[in-house]
Amino acid sequence: MKKIAFIAWMLWPCFASAQLSEARGSIVDSIHNSNISNAVVAFLRVEDSTLVSFVRTDPAGNFRKSVPPGNYLVLITCPTYADFVTRTIILPDQSNNLGRLFLLPRASVLEEVIISQRTIRIKGDTTEYMADSFRLKPNATVEDLLKQLPGLQVSSDGTVTAQGQTVKKILVDGEEFFSDDPTIVTKNLRADAVQKVQVFDKKSDQAALTGIDDGKREKTINLELKDESKQGYFGTVAAGGLDRYYNFRAMINAFRKKRKLAAFAVAGTTSATGLDWTIAGNYGFSAANVQTNEETGVTTVSGKNADEMGSGNFSGQGLPESLKGGLHYSNTWKADRYKLNSNYLFNRLQVRTADNEFARNILPDSVFFNRTNSSGTSLRLRHSLTGSYEMQFDSSSSLKISVNGSAGHNESFYNYQVSNTAQNGIPVNESNRLQNYNGESQSESINLFYSKKFKKQGQAFSLSLNQQYNSWKLHGQIIEGADFYGVFGNFLKTDSINQRSKEKSTALDASLRAAYTLPISLRSFLGFSYGYEFFDSRNHILNHSRNSITDDYTDPVDSLSTDFKYIYHIHSAGLSYRLVTTKINFSLGSTVLRSDFLRNDLWQDTSGRSTYFNVYPKASLKYRFSTSKNLSVEYNGSTFQPTIEQVQPLKDNSDPLTIRLGNPNLKPSFQHNFNVLYNSFRLLNSIYFFLGGQVTLVNNEVNTSYNIAADGRRILKYVNTDNNYTAGIYGVFNMQIPKSVWRIGAGPILWVYRYTNYINNLENITLAQNLSWRFTAAARIPEKMDLDLALQPGYRASQSSINKDASTGYAVLNFSLNSNYQLPGKFEIGTDFNGNLRQRTTTFDSNNNLYLWNAYVEKRFLKEENLSLRFSFFDILDQNKGYDRYELGERIMEQRYLTFGQYGLLQISYNFKNKGAKAPATIDGIHL
Repeated sequence: MKKIAFIAWMLWPCFASAQLSEARGSIVDSIHNSNISNAVVAFLRVEDSTLVSFVRTDPAGNFRKSVPPGNYLVLITCPTYADFVTRTIILPDQSNNLGRLFLLPRASVLEEVIISQRTIRIKGDTTEYMADSFRLKPNATVEDLLKQLPGLQVSSDGTVTAQGQTVKKILVDGEEFFSDDPTIVTKNLRADAVQKVQVFDKKSDQAALTGIDDGKREKTINLELKDESKQGYFGTVAAGGLDRYYNFRAMINAFRKKRKLAAFAVAGTTSATGLDWTIAGNYGFSAANVQTNEETGVTTVSGKNADEMGSGNFSGQGLPESLKGGLHYSNTWKADRYKLNSNYLFNRLQVRTADNEFARNILPDSVFFNRTNSSGTSLRLRHSLTGSYEMQFDSSSSLKISVNGSAGHNESFYNYQVSNTAQNGIPVNESNRLQNYNGESQSESINLFYSKKFKKQGQAFSLSLNQQYNSWKLHGQIIEGADFYGVFGNFLKTDSINQRSKEKSTALDASLRAAYTLPISLRSFLGFSYGYEFFDSRNHILNHSRNSITDDYTDPVDSLSTDFKYIYHIHSAGLSYRLVTTKINFSLGSTVLRSDFLRNDLWQDTSGRSTYFNVYPKASLKYRFSTSKNLSVEYNGSTFQPTIEQVQPLKDNSDPLTIRLGNPNLKPSFQHNFNVLYNSFRLLNSIYFFLGGQVTLVNNEVNTSYNIAADGRRILKYVNTDNNYTAGIYGVFNMQIPKSVWRIGAGPILWVYRYTNYINNLENITLAQNLSWRFTAAARIPEKMDLDLALQPGYRASQSSINKDASTGYAVLNFSLNSNYQLPGKFEIGTDFNGNLRQRTTTFDSNNNLYLWNAYVEKRFLKEENLSLRFSFFDILDQNKGYDRYELGERIMEQRYLTFGQYGLLQISYNFKNKGAKAPATIDGIHL
């Protein structure tokens, strides 16, 4: 401290003649809420961390100090407390109140966890954990490590929650690893390769560019690897099988300083080999190409709503056979001025399905019932290549180039048996349909982002150019025969279809956006933006029926064929104001858009144009009570453009009993989004609480209107409807029970919906509720036991305005138990039990309760216990029925599907690593 005082005394003449402003505040113990005396408050310049001045707190914990106006890092130190750093702006000619600043007692850290180094350290908004300070079982994964860290939770599906918020990204040494899917890292990377786990709120690219906090953040974890892990190789190989089931997974990492080379492969016929819907897009597979401009709120769907090329995902329905793998290479050069990150990914997924679906369809004066039995197989393959290259020209300007490309292939064959009956049980129609498809898809995209900072703090310019092109070709065939009946069940007629189709579609989306930020004071800023987007899509479909004479598909079906172009141009200009203080982050702005649409039906030689002007206001207020308590209130408007499948005037008979018609008069929909979120956490006690609310109001939403024809066919047409909404409340309170290994939590998940469509030309308003409350409990005993319990009772209800007698409501109860235990002799046992209970209803008279119980026993071998043999037994009670129930507006549906039954699996795993280069001893990052 004498050294700091001497430096301050030497520098003081440099500032003596400058205009000074007073900074004041108080320092408080975050645990006991008591004032801290004799703490050092140092003011450092943001630009170069040079010490400007410092002061000690008085006996009441208060401080006052005169310093030149400007941007500062405030460093607070006290011998018995963890260091604290925050950023502030000292304004001229006024007293600047920094408020109450909280320090974390080191004694409390010692009381909560065993510390071998500094187990937990808080640096501003970043919480840092020293990985080696937490005891883990041998060859543990990053997921096992995260489960032990105070303030973090890992669910059974691998979702990571930090301080009450879902983690969106997990980085390795600050870079994405294979993809932005966190589970690739957590389930495959070894915990002993990690030196530090850093948890923080990642700011947006624009905030990183300007240095102005725009309030846009996502919870992120960065894994800082040990030096020896950066100088060698490590990984895992596992293989198992029994009877007709098998699986294999491997991940190999070869790191050398900042160069990372890695490969992974997963194959098998069990549910563990499939990608779920959430993470499929992270491997380069997406059901539709959806892009949203964060500045304007414009959302563009440039692919198909139901992409025949498939997403390469497995949702749990059917029996899969999967093979996927990838390669990763990343490196940096010349003091990190040049960065390269690249990935290659491959997926092959074949699924055999068998489904039985029963639905109740609501009509104005009655209901009718639909039953569909289907079976089939699908095969999907996709290659994708992604990469980014970043160049830092100097300290103020940079350019980042990102490219993506993929190629896919899809084959499918399905058989459907469909029957529709009236409310009195009299048959309406029956059909038997065969469908097969074969297609290819390609996509490529490129993004250029240039940024330039100016000398004035907060002044910056950015320019981004984006281009994406997608194309797909599809060949299909439909063979169907249908019988139709009269009102008394008497046979009327038979209809048949035998046709083949060829489809070729393309979509080009190109956009430009420029943004400029201008500071108007030390705390407030103006933002200007201009954007232009050009979207051009074309869909060419030719349908031919079989000629009975030539026995070939030569007869064109004009009503089922189209050649349609859908083009729009969007110009946008935005202006925003932002105020940023240590407590408040407020923004208010608006974007004006002009949208020009062109619809050109080349098949029927017709065209149409339309122009729309829209104003999209945005506002947000984020108030920071302290480093651990925040309140956020936001509003924003956004628009969604109709897809080409919705606007083209084409009759789609891919399901001959449900004919779909496009509507060229559709308007873009507009959404009003309101969000409120309060978040509070106390890290060391693992107490966190968040409560959020959301309301979404939609005008001109694209929905459906359907009419029941005389022969029982449903004719669906896309229409715009108004006054639809979604509203919900969600939250969680989670805490560590003092002096115990238990952590408990509870929180609501309450949603209500209003959905409008038309049935037989009558407006139908559906009101639905999905209400539940989730309770959790978890116990962690390092090297001994992990236990997770969850209970979620709920109630679902749906009511239709055109037929209130057809309303439904039923209770549900979901519960789960997951645990593992370490036994003597290097044995481990584990089990998970999941229950799903549903109440009987008038439509579904069976409750279809489901109880799934799985268990395993594992034996580890060798000195480092890096070889293991595991026997797993799935669905011990033989209860896996493959069942779901859900409501879709006027339809209430129950589905049973083919899925995994009872089976066993014997698996051997080997974890390996070389010692690498010995890391030099460090204390807080300083080499000794």
